[in-house]
Amino acid sequence: MDWDLQMRGEYRTAHQAVRAPLALLCGTSDPFARPAEMEQWKRFTTGPHLGPGGRGVVVGGGLLGLEAAHALSRLGLRAHVVETARHLMPAQLDSGAAEVLHRHAAGLGMRLHCGTAIAEVHARSDGTVRAVTLGDGTTLDADLVVFAAGIRPRGELAGALGLARGERGGFLVDAYCRTADRQVWAVGECAAVQGRCHGLVAPGYAMAESVAAQLAGRDTEPFDRTDGSTALKLLGVHVATFGTTAPPADVRPVEVVFAEGTARYAKVFLRPDTGSLLGGILAGGTGARSRLEALVGRRPPADLEQLLLP
Repeated sequence: MDWDLQMRGEYRTAHQAVRAPLALLCGTSDPFARPAEMEQWKRFTTGPHLGPGGRGVVVGGGLLGLEAAHALSRLGLRAHVVETARHLMPAQLDSGAAEVLHRHAAGLGMRLHCGTAIAEVHARSDGTVRAVTLGDGTTLDADLVVFAAGIRPRGELAGALGLARGERGGFLVDAYCRTADRQVWAVGECAAVQGRCHGLVAPGYAMAESVAAQLAGRDTEPFDRTDGSTALKLLGVHVATFGTTAPPADVRPVEVVFAEGTARYAKVFLRPDTGSLLGGILAGGTGARSRLEALVGRRPPADLEQLLLP
């Protein structure tokens, strides 16, 4: 449905105008690849060499993209990964932790292309995929192209409504999911809560519960998803985050890094005033996340390095 929201408490659908005391913007996002590009590429089919010796290109160096590339490698294909950010898994890892992952992925035979994007897909005369050209001019032979590039929060109505947008799209809202107009809320993938969009379902549910409580006149806590703790074993490498790795804008944490080349890496964030532990990023053979997570909110012990890199 196409929505035409008016700041006078009126919204307009394709068929009628409806008076309402507020507007709640729910949803949505587009694929990271532009729709026009996707329509252009839909006409291609996979090439004939999808067994051992075939060539696959995965667009997106996040968790799903790397898992897809690993699956192609296990099928015997030569897998390339193309990531627009400067390093792999940019949403979870910093460059140091990503370097540990990069080294291991390359050791598994993956060809990694960071800091560039797909510019063009080339087809054979029969319509099957033949190659792709990257933004840096590199051409890669390909029999299969897999898109795992994530989403782009929608916020195209923001300009018409006089509302601010987040840096990466979506409607800019405060910790209570309110835009600058106190009669307009946004929840879900289109909401940039204090500038940050959340592309998962659980934060969307939490936003909806917060707004529902406000509309019902109940007190509610501000939306808080600064704790993005995660732990996984990706391509044989243990990668984890704990506590908060994206502190609020008013906190400038002290960052402390412990590393052994590109074999293992640990970074912790400390409050500048109290020295208490905010969170951290781990990659490789580091200490147990659960033990470190228990220290969040407290001053770390003197043997912190030993805990991080036992």
